[in-house]
Amino acid sequence: MNIDEAFGLVLREMREYSKLNQDAFGAAAARTYIGRLERGEHSPTLERIVKIAEVLEIDPLVLILWAFDRSRGKEPGTSGEKGSQTLRRIMAAMLELKEKD
Repeated sequence: MNIDEAFGLVLREMREYSKLNQDAFGAAAARTYIGRLERGEHSPTLERIVKIAEVLEIDPLVLILWAFDRSRGKEPGTSGEKGSQTLRRIMAAMLELKEKD
């Protein structure tokens, strides 16, 4: 499954879990756009993901990471944990370099 299809499935699942219809995204995105996303026919911009997440009342990273994990056949949350560890290592290394300058 590609990332667009995975994002679409996650979006649909979260929308249905939240008991929202496609029209509920009003200002964030038109119903037809949400439908295309849910079918995996379109890739949303980061800005659009943020707006969609606001309607769903979740962190935008949840949508991104869950879709990424699903597209790779991984357990949801796996990439988030690994990504957080990687980010901490990078930030520590950058801070160390900055302190040396």
